[in-house]
Amino acid sequence: MTIDKTCRGADDASVWDEGAAARYAKAKHGPDGARFLDPHLYSLMSRERLAGSDFLDLGAGAGPWSQHALEQGARTVTAVDLNEAMLEQARTRLRVSGELPSNVNIVRGDVADLVFADNEFDRLASVNVGCNLPDGTFQAHFREAKRVARRGGRLVVTAPDSLLVSFTTVDDAEDIQTEIDGRWSRETAHDSGAVKRVIDSLRTVLRATFVLDEAGRPVLVTEENVHFVREGTPIIRRIPGLAVDNNFHTAKAYIEAAERAGWKVHAAHRDSFGSDDERREYNGGVEDSQKLGSEYVGNPSFLIMDLEKQD
Repeated sequence: MTIDKTCRGADDASVWDEGAAARYAKAKHGPDGARFLDPHLYSLMSRERLAGSDFLDLGAGAGPWSQHALEQGARTVTAVDLNEAMLEQARTRLRVSGELPSNVNIVRGDVADLVFADNEFDRLASVNVGCNLPDGTFQAHFREAKRVARRGGRLVVTAPDSLLVSFTTVDDAEDIQTEIDGRWSRETAHDSGAVKRVIDSLRTVLRATFVLDEAGRPVLVTEENVHFVREGTPIIRRIPGLAVDNNFHTAKAYIEAAERAGWKVHAAHRDSFGSDDERREYNGGVEDSQKLGSEYVGNPSFLIMDLEKQD
């Protein structure tokens, strides 16, 4: 089998239509994010850390963390994103009585080539942004964040982890590639829209990684066929709510990129259930829509880093 490592659909990862942007905003971080991501984010972006700060939300998307920073007493909040549909979601979220607060600035811009001056912000966040960036801009993103941060400034970075694991909501999910192949065979037009429709139809799959073969068919990436991907490879990711264009970056690559850019890594959280008993106990206390499959035992679904600029 030949894998097309450059083809993943017609749309660039930065291009989201209004419908996709709204669906992404509604899904938030999904049920696994509620368990393994959000608690760290709330701790790293507490009132104690954010009050009185100049906060930069890199790749702000629909603006949930810009809104959070305002609520925690940030002095100013700047939200930057390349996609206008996402920024419109952020404007809607952040308006008060129809107007943006005077201490909020929303900017359409590239997180790898920021328009801001050196040493302008003391608190920064990059929440699930690096996965949208190819190799060159991936490293530049960390360098630019450091440039605009003040000495002692802190950057919170989150990223999808365990990209070779397919995370589900059930213990007896159908074989994913078999399901994909069946749905693909029923599609009449094998284009980029069909690829995302097929991947998005996997209702018991929360997160999984795909590339396209020479015929444009989505192929699930696993430990067994990891040779299909390398750092920066264009991929399609199934995430809660929709299928999106991404790039393949491991947790190790994020940590190394941060260190190469000169950030001090204070913490790198990679949480998962420690046992199946722990998972079952968790599932017993949440609604069916929030239950997590056995893949979450021993496999972290997110990386969360706490970084500091020291020079």
